[in-house]
Amino acid sequence: MSYLRATRWAVTVGKVLAVAAGAGGGLWDFTAISAGVLFGFIYLAGDNEYRALLRREREDASPPGLFPRPPTAPVEEPPILTPRIGVGGEGQAGGDGAHMAALNHPAQRARACGNVG
Repeated sequence: MSYLRATRWAVTVGKVLAVAAGAGGGLWDFTAISAGVLFGFIYLAGDNEYRALLRREREDASPPGLFPRPPTAPVEEPPILTPRIGVGGEGQAGGDGAHMAALNHPAQRARACGNVG
C-alpha cells in the first residue's frame, strides 16, 4: 500500500471516529464544548494532512519547473547577548548584597523612595 493511500485510509477512519465521538458526546452531555473543539480539530487536521500530502505527490510527479518553490532566506546566527548585571564592581549590582540589606530598614526605604519625613 502506498503512503498516500495509507494516509487516505487513516484520515478517513479518523474523520469517521471524530464525527461519531463528537456526535455521541454532544448527545450525551451538552457541556462538553472542549471535546467538540478537539474532535473538530482532529477532523480538520486530518483533512489538511491528506491535502498537503496529495499536493506534494502531484508536485513531485510534475515536470521540473512547473511548480517553482519560493527561495528561502539565508539563516543567520542569532546575536549573542551579554548580561547587563555583573558580579560587583563600579556601577553594577551584585557583590555581597549589602546595598539591598540597607533598604530592608523602613527608614532607609523611605529615604530611597524620596519620602523623607
